Amino acid sequence: MLQRIFNAARFVVRQGDATVYDKVLSIQRKWESSFVGAVAVRDAITQYGAMFQRLQRKLFDDPDFLKLT
Repeated sequence: MLQRIFNAARFVVRQGDATVYDKVLSIQRKWESSFVGAVAVRDAITQYGAMFQRLQRKLFDDPDFLKLT
């Protein structure tokens, strides 16, 4: 059974009253999963954690975000 996760977040960085970074970043991932509920839930939890890390990596690799440092 093919599973999919789509995850998106809006990142806003402000400096005083000025917004210096404002961007929505998203990640999509697909993986094969089991029909067995306990296995499918475990796989989804694992994949979600990995997705969050990938979304963070996308932010930290964004050239516009890197310009702020």
